Amino acid sequence: MLNFVICDDHPKIIKKVTNEIDKTMFNQDFDYEKHCFFDYDDKFFEKIKNLVGFKIYILDISVKTKTGIEAAKIIREHDLNGVIIFLTAYEEKGLEVLKNEFQILTFIVKDSDYLAKLKSAILKSLKLLNCQKYLKFSAKGINYQLLESEILYIYRETLPRKSVIVTEQTKFFVNKPLNFFEKLLTENFVKSHRACLVNKKRVSACNQRKKLIIFDNGMETDLMRSKFDVA
Repeated sequence: MLNFVICDDHPKIIKKVTNEIDKTMFNQDFDYEKHCFFDYDDKFFEKIKNLVGFKIYILDISVKTKTGIEAAKIIREHDLNGVIIFLTAYEEKGLEVLKNEFQILTFIVKDSDYLAKLKSAILKSLKLLNCQKYLKFSAKGINYQLLESEILYIYRETLPRKSVIVTEQTKFFVNKPLNFFEKLLTENFVKSHRACLVNKKRVSACNQRKKLIIFDNGMETDLMRSKFDVA
Protein backbone atom coordinates (compact mmCIF):
# COMPACT_ATOMS: atom_id res chain seq x y z
CA MET A 1 0.00 0.00 0.00
CA LEU A 2 1.19 3.50 -0.87
CA ASN A 3 0.25 6.23 1.62
CA PHE A 4 0.13 9.94 0.82
CA VAL A 5 0.31 12.02 3.99
CA ILE A 6 -0.73 15.60 3.27
CA CYS A 7 -0.65 18.47 5.72
CA ASP A 8 -1.65 22.05 4.87
CA ASP A 9 -3.72 24.54 6.83
CA HIS A 10 -5.64 25.69 3.74
CA PRO A 11 -8.54 23.36 2.77
CA LYS A 12 -8.42 24.59 -0.86
CA ILE A 13 -4.75 23.58 -1.12
CA ILE A 14 -5.54 20.17 0.36
CA LYS A 15 -8.28 19.68 -2.21
CA LYS A 16 -6.03 20.71 -5.12
CA VAL A 17 -3.20 18.48 -3.91
CA THR A 18 -5.46 15.44 -3.45
CA ASN A 19 -7.00 15.98 -6.89
CA GLU A 20 -3.51 16.14 -8.39
CA ILE A 21 -2.57 12.92 -6.60
CA ASP A 22 -5.63 11.16 -8.06
CA LYS A 23 -4.82 12.40 -11.56
CA THR A 24 -1.17 11.42 -11.28
CA MET A 25 -1.93 7.97 -9.85
CA PHE A 26 -4.70 7.14 -12.33
CA ASN A 27 -2.43 5.09 -14.61
CA GLN A 28 -0.06 3.84 -11.92
CA ASP A 29 -0.02 0.24 -10.69
CA PHE A 30 -0.23 1.15 -7.01
CA ASP A 31 -3.00 0.87 -4.45
CA TYR A 32 -2.92 4.09 -2.47
CA GLU A 33 -4.61 6.00 0.32
CA LYS A 34 -4.62 9.72 1.17
CA HIS A 35 -4.37 10.92 4.75
CA CYS A 36 -5.10 14.64 5.11
CA PHE A 37 -4.34 16.93 8.03
CA PHE A 38 -4.57 20.66 8.69
CA ASP A 39 -1.96 20.75 11.46
CA TYR A 40 0.99 18.79 12.89
CA ASP A 41 -0.95 17.67 15.92
CA ASP A 42 -1.16 14.45 17.93
CA LYS A 43 -3.48 12.84 15.37
CA PHE A 44 -0.93 13.52 12.63
CA PHE A 45 1.98 11.91 14.49
CA GLU A 46 -0.13 8.99 15.73
CA LYS A 47 -1.15 8.24 12.15
CA ILE A 48 2.38 8.28 10.72
CA LYS A 49 3.63 5.97 13.48
CA ASN A 50 1.01 3.35 12.58
CA LEU A 51 1.03 3.50 8.79
CA VAL A 52 2.29 0.39 7.01
CA GLY A 53 3.71 0.45 3.48
CA PHE A 54 5.24 3.12 1.27
CA LYS A 55 4.86 6.74 2.34
CA ILE A 56 5.02 10.05 0.47
CA TYR A 57 4.73 13.10 2.71
CA ILE A 58 3.52 16.38 1.18
CA LEU A 59 4.05 18.94 3.91
CA ASP A 60 3.32 22.64 4.20
CA ILE A 61 6.27 24.37 5.88
CA SER A 62 4.14 26.85 7.86
CA VAL A 63 1.06 25.72 9.79
CA LYS A 64 -0.32 26.47 13.27
CA THR A 65 1.48 24.52 15.98
CA LYS A 66 4.69 23.29 14.33
CA THR A 67 6.66 23.98 11.18
CA GLY A 68 6.97 21.35 8.48
CA ILE A 69 10.68 21.23 9.30
CA GLU A 70 9.94 20.28 12.91
CA ALA A 71 7.47 17.68 11.67
CA ALA A 72 10.03 16.21 9.25
CA LYS A 73 12.54 15.76 12.06
CA ILE A 74 9.98 13.76 14.03
CA ILE A 75 9.00 11.76 10.93
CA ARG A 76 12.62 10.74 10.40
CA GLU A 77 12.75 9.32 13.92
CA HIS A 78 10.18 6.74 12.83
CA ASP A 79 10.56 6.54 9.06
CA LEU A 80 13.88 6.63 7.22
CA ASN A 81 12.44 5.52 3.87
CA GLY A 82 9.43 7.76 3.23
CA VAL A 83 9.76 10.52 0.63
CA ILE A 84 9.28 14.07 1.90
CA ILE A 85 8.05 16.88 -0.38
CA PHE A 86 7.68 20.37 1.05
CA LEU A 87 5.17 22.99 -0.09
CA THR A 88 5.71 26.63 0.81
CA ALA A 89 4.25 30.01 -0.04
CA TYR A 90 7.65 31.66 0.38
CA GLU A 91 10.70 30.77 -1.69
CA GLU A 92 13.13 31.83 1.07
CA LYS A 93 11.71 29.04 3.24
CA GLY A 94 13.37 26.58 0.86
CA LEU A 95 16.80 27.75 2.02
CA GLU A 96 15.81 26.91 5.59
CA VAL A 97 14.83 23.41 4.43
CA LEU A 98 18.19 22.85 2.73
CA LYS A 99 20.06 23.60 5.96
CA ASN A 100 18.54 20.53 7.60
CA GLU A 101 19.67 16.96 7.05
CA PHE A 102 16.55 14.84 6.86
CA GLN A 103 16.62 13.67 3.25
CA ILE A 104 13.90 15.56 1.45
CA LEU A 105 13.12 15.09 -2.23
CA THR A 106 12.30 18.71 -3.06
CA PHE A 107 10.49 21.84 -1.96
CA ILE A 108 7.83 23.43 -4.16
CA VAL A 109 6.78 27.06 -4.05
CA LYS A 110 3.01 27.52 -4.34
CA ASP A 111 3.17 29.53 -7.53
CA SER A 112 1.04 29.31 -10.67
CA ASP A 113 2.45 25.95 -11.82
CA TYR A 114 3.08 24.24 -8.47
CA LEU A 115 0.66 21.39 -9.28
CA ALA A 116 2.68 20.45 -12.36
CA LYS A 117 5.82 20.45 -10.20
CA LEU A 118 4.02 18.33 -7.64
CA LYS A 119 3.07 15.79 -10.30
CA SER A 120 6.71 15.55 -11.37
CA ALA A 121 7.80 15.10 -7.74
CA ILE A 122 5.23 12.34 -7.16
CA LEU A 123 6.41 10.43 -10.25
CA LYS A 124 10.00 10.78 -9.09
CA SER A 125 8.98 9.54 -5.64
CA LEU A 126 7.39 6.42 -7.15
CA LYS A 127 10.65 5.59 -8.89
CA LEU A 128 12.61 6.04 -5.67
CA LEU A 129 10.24 3.84 -3.70
CA ASN A 130 10.21 1.20 -6.41
CA CYS A 131 13.98 0.85 -6.07
CA GLN A 132 13.58 -0.42 -2.55
CA LYS A 133 12.95 -4.07 -1.85
CA TYR A 134 9.36 -4.85 -0.89
CA LEU A 135 7.09 -7.81 -0.42
CA LYS A 136 3.72 -8.09 -2.14
CA PHE A 137 1.05 -10.32 -0.62
CA SER A 138 -2.69 -10.57 0.01
CA ALA A 139 -4.39 -10.99 3.37
CA LYS A 140 -8.16 -11.15 3.89
CA GLY A 141 -8.76 -9.95 0.34
CA ILE A 142 -6.52 -6.86 0.64
CA ASN A 143 -3.33 -6.44 -1.37
CA TYR A 144 -0.29 -5.17 0.55
CA GLN A 145 3.18 -3.93 -0.35
CA LEU A 146 5.57 -3.94 2.60
CA LEU A 147 9.09 -2.64 2.55
CA GLU A 148 11.43 -5.43 3.64
CA SER A 149 12.87 -3.05 6.21
CA GLU A 150 9.44 -2.91 7.92
CA ILE A 151 9.32 -6.68 8.47
CA LEU A 152 10.88 -8.05 11.66
CA TYR A 153 10.21 -11.73 11.11
CA ILE A 154 7.83 -14.22 9.51
CA TYR A 155 6.85 -17.44 11.24
CA ARG A 156 4.80 -20.50 10.39
CA GLU A 157 1.58 -20.91 12.31
CA THR A 158 0.36 -24.30 13.53
CA LEU A 159 -1.46 -24.77 10.22
CA PRO A 160 1.10 -25.93 7.62
CA ARG A 161 0.11 -23.44 4.93
CA LYS A 162 -0.36 -20.36 7.10
CA SER A 163 2.29 -17.76 7.95
CA VAL A 164 2.37 -14.65 10.12
CA ILE A 165 4.27 -11.53 9.01
CA VAL A 166 5.33 -9.44 12.02
CA THR A 167 6.05 -5.71 11.77
CA GLU A 168 6.44 -3.09 14.50
CA GLN A 169 2.81 -2.02 14.08
CA THR A 170 0.87 -5.19 13.38
CA LYS A 171 0.73 -8.84 12.29
CA PHE A 172 -0.54 -10.12 8.93
CA PHE A 173 -1.98 -13.65 8.74
CA VAL A 174 -1.36 -15.01 5.24
CA ASN A 175 -2.48 -18.30 3.70
CA LYS A 176 0.96 -19.14 2.31
CA PRO A 177 3.67 -21.54 3.55
CA LEU A 178 6.93 -20.15 4.92
CA ASN A 179 8.95 -21.31 1.90
CA PHE A 180 6.75 -19.08 -0.30
CA PHE A 181 8.24 -16.01 1.42
CA GLU A 182 11.71 -17.53 1.55
CA LYS A 183 11.77 -17.54 -2.26
CA LEU A 184 10.54 -13.94 -2.55
CA LEU A 185 12.69 -12.21 0.05
CA THR A 186 16.32 -11.15 -0.24
CA GLU A 187 19.32 -12.62 1.56
CA ASN A 188 18.59 -10.27 4.48
CA PHE A 189 16.05 -12.88 5.65
CA VAL A 190 17.53 -16.00 7.21
CA LYS A 191 16.08 -18.98 9.05
CA SER A 192 16.52 -18.68 12.78
CA HIS A 193 14.41 -21.79 13.25
CA ARG A 194 12.76 -24.23 10.86
CA ALA A 195 9.50 -22.29 11.39
CA CYS A 196 10.86 -18.71 11.28
CA LEU A 197 12.53 -16.23 8.91
CA VAL A 198 14.11 -13.19 10.55
CA ASN A 199 15.25 -9.92 9.03
CA LYS A 200 18.91 -9.92 10.09
CA LYS A 201 19.13 -6.18 9.35
CA ARG A 202 16.68 -5.58 12.22
CA VAL A 203 18.35 -7.92 14.75
CA SER A 204 20.24 -6.11 17.50
CA ALA A 205 21.20 -9.08 19.72
CA CYS A 206 20.87 -12.82 20.21
CA ASN A 207 20.64 -14.34 23.67
CA GLN A 208 21.96 -17.86 23.20
CA ARG A 209 21.23 -18.92 26.79
CA LYS A 210 17.55 -17.95 26.63
CA LYS A 211 17.32 -18.62 22.87
CA LEU A 212 15.92 -15.15 22.24
CA ILE A 213 16.32 -12.83 19.25
CA ILE A 214 16.03 -9.14 20.14
CA PHE A 215 15.16 -6.68 17.39
CA ASP A 216 16.25 -3.06 17.11
CA ASN A 217 12.87 -1.84 18.42
CA GLY A 218 13.01 -4.02 21.54
CA MET A 219 10.61 -6.72 20.29
CA GLU A 220 11.68 -10.36 20.75
CA THR A 221 11.07 -13.84 19.40
CA ASP A 222 12.03 -17.20 20.89
CA LEU A 223 11.96 -18.94 17.52
CA MET A 224 15.71 -19.49 17.54
CA ARG A 225 17.77 -22.62 17.15
CA SER A 226 20.75 -23.02 19.46
CA LYS A 227 23.41 -22.37 16.79
CA PHE A 228 21.71 -19.41 15.11
CA ASP A 229 23.96 -16.39 14.46
CA VAL A 230 23.31 -13.38 12.17
CA ALA A 231 27.01 -12.48 11.84
